[in-house]
Amino acid sequence: MNTKYWMFLIVSVSVLMSSFSIYISVKSDLRAKKNEEQLDSLKTKIFDIQFNFFKQDFEKEVVDLLSSNAQSIESGFLVSDLKVTQREKGIKVSGRIINSSSIGYRNAVFKINVYGKENKIEIKELKPGGSTFFNVNVDDVPVDELKFAIITHEDGHIVFY
Repeated sequence: MNTKYWMFLIVSVSVLMSSFSIYISVKSDLRAKKNEEQLDSLKTKIFDIQFNFFKQDFEKEVVDLLSSNAQSIESGFLVSDLKVTQREKGIKVSGRIINSSSIGYRNAVFKINVYGKENKIEIKELKPGGSTFFNVNVDDVPVDELKFAIITHEDGHIVFY
């Protein structure tokens, strides 16, 4: 009888330990799933905050860096054929600036702002109704986290033809 008692006790403890192990594993899986859901929620909120940050200045047009379609920036200018490539220290944005106005520009200066990192785009000549290609580097911006930018016309000498 003593042996049966010990055998029962050993089996009971083994079952209890297995149940506890399963409980811990399930609880851990649930916690991981909850953390993953919270992370996804935070990513969505961060994206919304970043998008709203760029949309807060209504005079400036937000452009989609992943689109090759023509997009209005400001003052009668558009950008198109945008491409983004990874560089060692950031990104390279290339594309075409289009002057849709009847005024030409020499030494036109545009500014690109990608998540708070800025650089200038300098164009020697931009005729009325004309366009030209540009390339600009923006440092400290990881290519996998970007989508939007603000491109503004900053300066230039007006030329009438």
